[in-house]
Amino acid sequence: KEGIVRMKVTTAKTMTHEEKKHLEEEIKQKYKAQKIISEYFEKEEVLGGMKVEVGYEVLDNTYKSKLQKLEKFLINK
Repeated sequence: KEGIVRMKVTTAKTMTHEEKKHLEEEIKQKYKAQKIISEYFEKEEVLGGMKVEVGYEVLDNTYKSKLQKLEKFLINK
């Protein structure tokens, strides 16, 4: 409604200012937002990659998530 989007980002290591700015610009374009309210978290257990949450949408591109999907796939074969 107001052009404001809240975003929560979880990574294994600290993102640079440039990486954060680039991600926020992509989210602005995707959601046609004027302003992004961002929260950044670091959790070593994600191993690498990034998890981005915007509203009810979750993009989990962490290594931990990929390994879990691979494990499920291999067990079910």
